This record gives sequence, structure tokens and C-alpha cells, in this order.
Amino acid sequence: MMLIFGLMLLLLKIAASVERFCWFNQSGPCNVVLGDKLSLMMTLDASKNDLRIHKRIYNTSDDPFCKIKNDRINEEECDLFKNTLDEVSVNNGILVINPVIRADSGIYRLQVFNSQGVEILKADLQVIVEDVKFTCSFDQSVPCSVALGDELRLKLADPSKNDLRIHKRIYNTPEDPVCRIKNDRINEEECDLFKNRPVSVSNGILVINAVVGADSGIYSLQVFKSTGKEIFNADLQVIVEVSVLCSEGPSSLVHVLVWSFQMVVLLGLLGGFHVYMRLTSGKKEEDQSVRMRRFREGHEDTAEDGRDQQQISSHQ
Repeated sequence: MMLIFGLMLLLLKIAASVERFCWFNQSGPCNVVLGDKLSLMMTLDASKNDLRIHKRIYNTSDDPFCKIKNDRINEEECDLFKNTLDEVSVNNGILVINPVIRADSGIYRLQVFNSQGVEILKADLQVIVEDVKFTCSFDQSVPCSVALGDELRLKLADPSKNDLRIHKRIYNTPEDPVCRIKNDRINEEECDLFKNRPVSVSNGILVINAVVGADSGIYSLQVFKSTGKEIFNADLQVIVEVSVLCSEGPSSLVHVLVWSFQMVVLLGLLGGFHVYMRLTSGKKEEDQSVRMRRFREGHEDTAEDGRDQQQISSHQ
């Protein structure tokens, strides 16, 4: 059981980093998280057909498009990924965009032509790039978990009416790093908590871009009125996780859970087969032992009958 549980954790971590796959003939839109890797299945054999993808913006000939031949992007006839061409590739009929940006959202049309130039397939796919952001609050009862490299948003209070003070509890002494916020702005002269970090405050929310492992810890928030009276004091534990599972969209989470369930079933079947083989092997050994015992008993009975027969003959 412990082995299966450990494998489950490993599979969840691996699955969390698996790219998002979509198909041009799927019934619903393709949802992908901003910054993730997107793989678009175009055709099973791109080496036999010519492909053309265009983004439907105005539904005119001016819409950006890209031609693909022999499983390669024709750079001379591709303005669809003009600014990110080095991040786009084709492999075995799969178009890979890594990483996706907001501008990748939209409706794409795929056309497939045979060697005679006859269109044999046409399909549309809507791509939705989701900017998933989680906001933690200092009054929440559970720790704030954020994935390494993600954006962390901490809801503070109304900084336009109050003075705020955040400090990271390391030694619980005056030397702990602090940061004062007033009028919805960080007071840079009284802030050594986020030195040389991309940190900002907007509408009472502290935003830390690209969190690092050192951002883990316990933070204390103090809110003061204009008179200097403290009206709020709360702690929040921030945990920076290596796994990016928390930043995945709902569809990716479902994919991970389904895949993990399938792996559990597979492991269960393998475990059941192992138990069956051991029981079968034990049964075979038991049967062999019984046969050998019966053989020896039969041999002994035969030998004893022979001795009795010899004795009878001698008396005669």
C-alpha cells in the first residue's frame, strides 16, 4: 500500500508537467493555462499532406496563416507565429506552442490538402488561454500554497485609508525584514522585505511575481489607523511548492486525476496478477508434493507386497 501511495504522488507530480493536448475535431474549446505548453493534433500523417492553419480574426485573406509541408513549417509562408517562431514546432502532425501567451487565444482553422491540392479536411478549434491567479488572504485559516515561479497575490486591507506593515517572522526580533505600505504604495525607504524583487501593490493586493523558494515562511500583517492605533494583526504561512499542480486549469486537473486513476487500476491489476501467480505457484507445488508423497507411498506398498510374496513362496 505504501508503495502504491508513493507511486501515486510521483505520478501526480509527473502528470502535472504534461503538456495540454487538443484536437481540431474536438467538440469543445481548447483551454490552456498561460505559460503552459500546448500541443495541437492536426493530422495523423503530416508527411503525406499539405496543411494550412489560419487564425480567424477578420475572416479575410489578411488573417495570419501558416503553411506546413513534410511535417515542417514553411517559414516563407508563415506569419501566424511571427514573433514566436522559435517557440513553435511541428512533430508527427502535432503543432507545439511553448509557452503560450495571451495573444494565442482565438479561433484557428485547419485545412488539409492532398498531393493534388484537393481539400480533404477542414476544421475549426477555439483556443482559450486562461490567466489563472490565486489570491490568499491574511484572515484565512489554512496556509497559502503557491507553485514555484507563479504569481502570488496577498489580499491586505484598504491601504488608501490605513497604514500597513508586513514583516517576515524569521527570528521574531526587530531585525526581521519588514515593509510598510501607505496610500496603496510600498514605502521603499522602509521596505527591506522584497529588496530587488518584482513586487507591487494594487487595490490592497500585494503581488509578488515569480515566487522563489525563499518566499516561503510566516508573514505578519499589521493594520494601523491614521492615529497610529493597531486595528488588525494576523499571520499567514506561505508555502512555495515545486509541483505546478495548483496552477493548472480545471481541465488539466481532471486529466491528471483520470490518468492517476487509470494508473491505480493498472497497479491494482498487476498486484492481483502477482497474488494470483503466487497462489497458483503454491498450489502447483502443493499438488507436486502430494503426487510425490503418493508415488513414494505406492512404491513402498509395492515393495512390501513383493516381500510378502517372497515369504509366501519360501513357505511353500
